[in-house]
Amino acid sequence: TTDNLDHVGEIDCGGCAHKIWRTHEADSYLILIHDVDQTLACTLLTTHNFSRATCTLHGNLDAQRFGLNNALMICYSFSAAPRGLLMIHASVPCTPDAAYLFLGKSGTGKSTHTQLWLRHIPNVELLNDDNPVVRLMPDGTVRVYGTPWSGKTPCYRPIYRPLRGILKLQQAPHNAIHRLPTVSAMSEVLASCSTMPWDLSTYRHICQTV
Repeated sequence: TTDNLDHVGEIDCGGCAHKIWRTHEADSYLILIHDVDQTLACTLLTTHNFSRATCTLHGNLDAQRFGLNNALMICYSFSAAPRGLLMIHASVPCTPDAAYLFLGKSGTGKSTHTQLWLRHIPNVELLNDDNPVVRLMPDGTVRVYGTPWSGKTPCYRPIYRPLRGILKLQQAPHNAIHRLPTVSAMSEVLASCSTMPWDLSTYRHICQTV
């Protein structure tokens, strides 16, 4: 029950809004995970730093799979934040020694742009098509990792590549590219990350990594 809890916000996961409550003591979260039909699929109870979690699955087998999958992704995203990891909504083509993040709102054409790279540029392959993880390493280098979450494209590769560039895509009647100012670039990357701005500790770690 959500009685006597504080509703703090929602997480948007591919068009599914997962509602979040916090206890008055601020030491745990209750997250209700709904599928695309807004049917409750999972009730997730976590500690404030997502180091421990308990989930109750609801509905048929497909709904339960959806609920568990999203619960794992949420817990991974926010428990990993203090370690310099970012869960990012992006499509990622890669070469043997480099990876590139294509950012943009759903429907912009990230996957389509990646497919053009795969079709026309030699030695390019797909690393992840929806939710890669970016990690800032202790030596200052940045890596992009494949994950078990790749949207509608089944690409679950346990590999990583050095990050060489980030591109924010926008549809236009012409081809053009330019470098963004630092503040604008940070804003675009941060907007593509899984975040909970009301959780100041986690949000500070994410902003610092970005």
